[in-house]
Formats: sequence, structure tokens, C-alpha cells
Amino acid sequence: MITRLPASWLNHNGNIKRNSKKRKSTPREVLDRINTQDVAFYNTCGGCDFGVLALDLGIQTGWALGKYGSHHDGSHDYGGGHNVGVRMPYLEGGTHSNQHPDKRKQYTKFHHFLTNMYHTCKKHNLHFLRVYYEKVMHHTGIYAAHTYGGFEALLMAWCDINHMDLIGMVPTEIKKRVTGNGHASKENMMQTSSMLWKDVALDDHNHADALCLLHIALSCEAQKLNELNTKKG
Repeated sequence: MITRLPASWLNHNGNIKRNSKKRKSTPREVLDRINTQDVAFYNTCGGCDFGVLALDLGIQTGWALGKYGSHHDGSHDYGGGHNVGVRMPYLEGGTHSNQHPDKRKQYTKFHHFLTNMYHTCKKHNLHFLRVYYEKVMHHTGIYAAHTYGGFEALLMAWCDINHMDLIGMVPTEIKKRVTGNGHASKENMMQTSSMLWKDVALDDHNHADALCLLHIALSCEAQKLNELNTKKG
């Protein structure tokens, strides 16, 4: 059986077209493309009944929780340092420590933070059923790999217990979607985050990454909602 290739795949000589090199989108063009249709639709329908949580995992974890029109975010230190930019102080529950904790305390603190956030949000009628996180596949060293793996495993287990969807996005995908460059620097990510969330004073690059991921997550959720409503219609 001979399979015919679609005509759009072939050039005028009947040969398969080669992929043409496309011009890279500028950060401003990417932001405009993200912000127009998805965000406009999201605002028109009033958004979802629940928000999403975005996490940049690590000893210094960046986090952002919310939906369009309402968000809470910050950067939390699980290595014994200080916590910065936490805009929901009632989530902390006495987890601060001035001494360097062992790994057990790091993960216990992280688990407490997730659980306390979940119950506090329910109390304030802000539900989130989906978690997005930066899925790092390559690490600079063994210690970093082990530490990240512990946070990731705990997050997977916590989401499974609480019946939440967990969606991982690799760093290059996140950077590509918000800046147009899959290898954007930390400074570029912080600049882009400031453009996306003009009302937020960034604390560090982890905070910026979480906010960029939250923006992508909300755009994805808006697109899913759009598709669902289209099917219903």
C-alpha cells in the first residue's frame, strides 16, 4: 500500500519541503500573543471557580497562587535562612528557623506549607485543584539533584493524597513561552515577570520564575475552559 504525502508537505518539484528558519519572536510579541485571546476570554467569563498553584522547587522555593484578578506569591527559604515576599503570612504557621535544618526538616516544612496553604485557601473560599511546577531534568551536582528529588517526590505524594492534578514544565519550555528564548537568563526572566505582574515587587529569581509559570498556567486553564465551552456549544 502506497501512502501519499499531503500536498502541503511538498514543494513545486515534488520533493519534501525543508523546515524554513523562523524568526524568533521578541519577548514583547510573545507577551502580546499570550495576553490577548486567553486573558480576554478568561476575564469575559469571570475566570474559573478555582485557581492554580505554581512552584519553582528548591531550598529557596518560589511560589505563586491565584487566578486572574487575585494572586498571592513569594519566595520561601527551606535552608534555614530568611523568608521573603510572603504575602500570605498566615500560611507560615511558625515554620521559621534561624538554624540550618537537616533534610527531614526541609521536607517537613515544605509539607506543612502545602497543607496549611490548602486548608487556609479552603477557609477563604479559594480552591485550587491543579499544581504546576518547574520540572528540572538536569542538575549541577549530586546534592542539588537529591534535594530537588526530595521536594518533587513529596509534592507528587501530596498531590496524589489530595486528589490534585500535577503538571510539570521543563525550564526551557517556560522560558520559551514567556520570553521567546528557551535559554533566557535569570535577569531576562525577572524583567519579563515584572512586565507580566506590574503590581508585584520581585524578591528573587525563584519568585519571578513562579510568577511566569503562574501566568502560563492561567493561560492554559483559560484555553481548556474555552475548548470546553466550545464543545458544549
